[in-house]
Amino acid sequence: MNKFFTERDRLFIILVSLLVVFMWIASSMLFAKDGVLRYSSGNKEIVTLKPTKVTETNQKNSNKKQSKYYFDGRVIEKNGGCIQFYTLYQEIKVIEIDKKGKKNTVYEVKKSTSPFGRNSGVRHNFSEISKDAKEVVVELRYDFDIDSKPIRFKCGEESNLYFNIVINNISNQVLVTIEMLLGMYIIMSFWFVGYKRQRQKVILYYGTLLLYMGMWCSLEIDVINMLFDNYSAVYFMIYGILLTAPIPFILFIDSYYEVKSNRVSEGIKIVSAIQAMIMAILQLVGKIELREYLTLIQIELTVMNLYLVYVSYLTIKNNKDTIYRIEKIVETCGLLLGYVLAVLSYRMLHFENNIYVLIVVVVYSIGVWYNITKRELLKDEENKRIEIYRSQAEYDILTNVKNRNSFENFMYDLKEYSGYAVCVFDLNNLKVCNDTYGHKAGDRLIVACANCIKDVFDKLGDVYRIGGDEFCVIFKCGNKKEIEILLDDMQTLQNQYNKTTRTVKVEVAAGYAIFSPRYDDNLENTFSRADKMMYYNKRMKKADDN
Repeated sequence: MNKFFTERDRLFIILVSLLVVFMWIASSMLFAKDGVLRYSSGNKEIVTLKPTKVTETNQKNSNKKQSKYYFDGRVIEKNGGCIQFYTLYQEIKVIEIDKKGKKNTVYEVKKSTSPFGRNSGVRHNFSEISKDAKEVVVELRYDFDIDSKPIRFKCGEESNLYFNIVINNISNQVLVTIEMLLGMYIIMSFWFVGYKRQRQKVILYYGTLLLYMGMWCSLEIDVINMLFDNYSAVYFMIYGILLTAPIPFILFIDSYYEVKSNRVSEGIKIVSAIQAMIMAILQLVGKIELREYLTLIQIELTVMNLYLVYVSYLTIKNNKDTIYRIEKIVETCGLLLGYVLAVLSYRMLHFENNIYVLIVVVVYSIGVWYNITKRELLKDEENKRIEIYRSQAEYDILTNVKNRNSFENFMYDLKEYSGYAVCVFDLNNLKVCNDTYGHKAGDRLIVACANCIKDVFDKLGDVYRIGGDEFCVIFKCGNKKEIEILLDDMQTLQNQYNKTTRTVKVEVAAGYAIFSPRYDDNLENTFSRADKMMYYNKRMKKADDN
């Protein structure tokens, strides 16, 4: 399996699988036998229901509003028998009045007693009205003193009303799903691929921020409001995300714009964490309702966005590249636009603007992911070049063993010499090969010599080419017999190579020494003794040949 799929491929497969699972769940909701399309006949028209009368007063001993909407029961029965309306933090009571004047409460929502949210929540309401109802009264009592948008009432068959909301929110749900899956994919990509490759943490912070925004957006869309009955938990999660959002946001901004840690960003993160903790505790013990402190939360988020503007300004100011400047200006303006739309949605209660917020967020996310990917590719290329330069600085290009520079650095850095052995090698007949067959043949001879040394000593220590035809190996060994065995193995390899060549044979003179405090002050002294032994053996070999 590993031969066919890389880790990034497997992550992509997971991403696609999650998307398929989501589409399967969504299609089950829509098209299953018991789904919202289970009614295929009947009146599918949905009409906007206009009240015959509206009264609005203040609740007793409070500035909170109380509204009553009156409807003609015959109009409701004619158009499907069900009314649907959307409320924000309002206690609800739907009352039928029959022809005899008898009242009957058919739908009621009261404040929750949950510590996560002592309010009525944000919800879509569906109320079936009987055929005998002459008049229908919808009473609304606000939990908070907030300005409300006029409530729209719709009428139709209940299944069609559900279906209409789902269809109208498909685009929102798709955008939210893309956002969350992209965030999960980026986080998994960092931990399973990027972490091993020492990727910058901007990827992790970015994925976390995307997941954060995706979770918040998913909790705000209408489909979630219909699926989950625990409105208090959703309410607490929404405001919990808003309270802690500056932390991943600032982490991402600092890493994305490569800003060093500073007091401003640290202050925003600390204040955000402390405020979130205090307000969450006060909410749970019943001292406050988070919705009443929305202005304070939005001030914190505004400070967060002002920090983004400040960092963007410094980045643009310090970079002379026009294209880069334009990219950063567009990114910053796009994110600020999404924030402004989100604030307007909350302040003015025009939640249909959320689709524009989602579009801006997704477009911004894709743009930033493109820039991060481009940056990472450039860093990969730069790291490859650095690795090549480092290799050229430390390794001999011809033989691919370490060079003289690496040898001297090792000798300089080494402080503990005990237990080290040094072997020195010299290729005897390189000059003859160069003069007779040319320098290419000489290069092949040098490579053959290096390969013989590497095959024997590479697992024991580093092999160095310290001169044109001189090599050295430094390794841990305290026994002369072991070194003699290694040199015999190397001689066997030389003999095998010499049987296959028709040109100059590989003949290597070797010398070795083991560090001894009696003779050596450092490893340089050990190297000198090994070098003397090598030259002695070289002279003896020449004498034997003559």
